[in-house]
Amino acid sequence: MEPTIIDIEDEETDPEQPGIIIHGEDQDVVSEPEVIDMDSPDRNAHSSTPDSSCRRKEDENGNPLRKIVVKAVLDAMNIMEGSGASIKTFQDILDYGKTMLFTSIGDDIDVDILSALWPKNWNAAQLLLKEEGFSDAKEYYICICREAKEITKDEKTSMKYHYNRMWSIMESQDELCPHCGKKGYIKYYYLGLHSKAKNWFQNEAMCKQMLSHWEEREHWLGRTSSWPVKKEIWDGQRWVNLQWFWDPNQTWILPTRCVNCKAIISAEILLGCPKDDSNICEVSCPECFETFPTEIRTASGSPLNLALIGHWDAWQPFTTRLRSCGSIEISIANMYKKDRSHVKEVYVVGFVPCTTIPDDVPETFHPFLEPLMNDVTTGFIDGFQVPYPFDFTISHFEPGETPTVRFLLLCWTADHPGQCEFESSLTKVNVVVEDVK
Repeated sequence: MEPTIIDIEDEETDPEQPGIIIHGEDQDVVSEPEVIDMDSPDRNAHSSTPDSSCRRKEDENGNPLRKIVVKAVLDAMNIMEGSGASIKTFQDILDYGKTMLFTSIGDDIDVDILSALWPKNWNAAQLLLKEEGFSDAKEYYICICREAKEITKDEKTSMKYHYNRMWSIMESQDELCPHCGKKGYIKYYYLGLHSKAKNWFQNEAMCKQMLSHWEEREHWLGRTSSWPVKKEIWDGQRWVNLQWFWDPNQTWILPTRCVNCKAIISAEILLGCPKDDSNICEVSCPECFETFPTEIRTASGSPLNLALIGHWDAWQPFTTRLRSCGSIEISIANMYKKDRSHVKEVYVVGFVPCTTIPDDVPETFHPFLEPLMNDVTTGFIDGFQVPYPFDFTISHFEPGETPTVRFLLLCWTADHPGQCEFESSLTKVNVVVEDVK
């Protein structure tokens, strides 16, 4: 299936261009620290509140002392991350930083106000950063349904689990699995794409990197075949096939979600449904067969839209598999290869505790991928509104003050064992990944 493309410049013909098709569908923990999404290309550059527009000039009446404190806390977190220090050591770093700062400031600085703003511990530092726009990781509780059975062998009794290949992912610790009626027993922390996108687009240098594909648009825009010299990912045929996603002169029909089962209804199905004068059509879901009304919506291409590369990697931090772990990561395909390959441009979205999941269940990784796939689905259908650097210009394109950015998942990478582990999950959950390389 292909998305329906409408050429703004010439609406008499609908060019057939292949594209990505989307299918498918506060619990407080006192004993554990909250996780702050620090996936920012320049962490000192994100000290604005999320509701403020980055295209407006910085408010001259803002509290300069607060900005000093925020920058100091971010520097302390950088030291903590780089040295692998503990939370207790972070408090020592804070105290040392406070002492150094207070001995270096001039008489024109109000020490009492600065002292009141300074965070006393890790929790206070997190609260300060939340007020400045940073966000926590989302905590999920996963249940891969199982039944415990006692096995006796050689007069020794052990407990074994039988899995029925059902699973669920819940947002509350007290929520029960709809399949087995038990609570989720696997904690999963997920760092969402929306907060990452806001951080990415707040920084001018990052925006320039994410527009690298647009700088070389002659390699793919308006072409039907790939660029003869293959140096970047947009020199290939796949990017040419998806050029409608970035071309401001093209518009396509957006898919929608079933209001009952959350399955994805393709644009092809929507166009085949009868509609009234208000562009409202009655859609029959191919998954649950329920009928519901929906509005046919369109979207235009934008150079700001992002193609993501997913990645899975598992490792053993110790010599035994009993403590193995894995991470689900993304990178931005819009960047030049030399930038995208840098370690700081690989963004973790979640850690998978491999020791607590079964090895012989094909659906094992389904619940860990679902939040990411839901984010990509939302990012494609609804898009995310993001701030934008003031006075940053784009050749042959003028973004709004808070432009809507859309996502698609271009491909998925892993080593061979990782691809074998994730192949089933990538084809079963909400978004179809067309390239698995």
